[in-house]
Amino acid sequence: MQLRLTIEGDPMLAWELFDRPKAMEAGVTTVAAPGGVTVRYEGEFEVKAFDVPAVLKVVVQLGREVAVGLFATWLYDKLKGGRARRLRVDRMQVEITEGEIKRVLLERIEEEE
Repeated sequence: MQLRLTIEGDPMLAWELFDRPKAMEAGVTTVAAPGGVTVRYEGEFEVKAFDVPAVLKVVVQLGREVAVGLFATWLYDKLKGGRARRLRVDRMQVEITEGEIKRVLLERIEEEE
């Protein structure tokens, strides 16, 4: 199952989310996240203007045996502290809290089954 995430926030977030790669290529750069999840970089849009967040697009690949709690904790740790202003999962805005991220991911998995 794939989920599309859009994250608005710190321009350095993509680099840190993908463990500081030397180069990032849309559709190619991936990172293995906790819980058996693969996150794939799909591109980013950044405006060089004051107070305009970068927009990062990623695809999350979830397997049948995914540990959603582990992934939700990992993602929240990457986004917390004002690093991300907005998170959308398949175009649905999600509050940036560990519990809310986990709840939405579990709902999406149940909908697919």
